[in-house]
Amino acid sequence: MRTFRKSAFTFLWVTFVAATLCPAANLPTPQYPVVFIHGLAGDAGAWADLRDFLTTHGWTNGGSPQFVKGTYPTNDSVSGVARGTFYTINMSDAGTPLLKSQSLSFWQQGYEVGMVVQAVKRATGKSKVLLVGHSMGGLSARAYLENLAQWDGSRSMTYSNDVAKVITIGTPHQGS
Repeated sequence: MRTFRKSAFTFLWVTFVAATLCPAANLPTPQYPVVFIHGLAGDAGAWADLRDFLTTHGWTNGGSPQFVKGTYPTNDSVSGVARGTFYTINMSDAGTPLLKSQSLSFWQQGYEVGMVVQAVKRATGKSKVLLVGHSMGGLSARAYLENLAQWDGSRSMTYSNDVAKVITIGTPHQGS
């Protein structure tokens, strides 16, 4: 756990220092695409300021991927993915007016994260991604990484060693 915290801190610190010291066009991009996962009652807009900052510093926004449930097993898909260096995910219930991003279980969100990871890998040709999850978004990432991701009894997602690093921000790993 100590190594993970050190890695997360180092990644964020290097990004901050690079952004402070480098001219706008010279902010280094990561080796793998970054997928930002919003928290409870959020959507991709939660990352709007960061998205704007990264794009003005030379990163390419690959879109806001969203899982689209189809007829199992072959028609599930992900919309909103183009080639890029970073992505801001929308959970499939992000557009629900009353309870925005509050109707899916951790397991379902983990399934959606796994589907987005697969779509981003296809769009970029990369073998891995970096996941950054805020609050419940960190738990969604964990559900995928710990092989807990499933939509229902017949749809499950097995982690395929395709995440290089995970950074969680304000995630209640021990409960809230």
